Amino acid sequence: MFGLFKSHRKVGAEAAVNAIRPLIATIQHNQGLPSSFWTNYYILGFFTFTAGHHIKLATRGSIKDAELSAAVGDVLTTVSNLNGQELVQRTIQMSHNDEFDFNRGADDAAAICFYTMRILKNEAEHPLVTMASKDAQRSTDGGNTEAERRAYIASMMMLSLMNEVHSLA
Repeated sequence: MFGLFKSHRKVGAEAAVNAIRPLIATIQHNQGLPSSFWTNYYILGFFTFTAGHHIKLATRGSIKDAELSAAVGDVLTTVSNLNGQELVQRTIQMSHNDEFDFNRGADDAAAICFYTMRILKNEAEHPLVTMASKDAQRSTDGGNTEAERRAYIASMMMLSLMNEVHSLA
């Protein structure tokens, strides 16, 4: 399954990097990365959750604690070109301190990940889904089929990240 030479950490980190790189590339292309990007609590919460989510998916949940933390650090190093393990230490501190913006970023990332997997609880009442659904109803690009509509809503939910990045500029 993971091959003779690929650890859970490596498999998970590769999957997470492949999921995150297009998001970072889109931000970079559209407006560039603000200098405060990787120090922003929301951004760190968003990408830490997203990395952990994709690592767990790729390893079918078999990666745990220290190995998961190390894999998240590998991902953050790759996508930020900074010391990912130091970023992980910062995120652990933010989590323990119950930092509002860090938690908001992680919650938004969780909502997007779980919505796309169709496992978001009470999705009709979730603020990101509600906002994106209203946009989908007003738009002619919202799609005709249920799958198209859900894809459009998921993309509109990403506006939470884009709005946060825009506020950093």
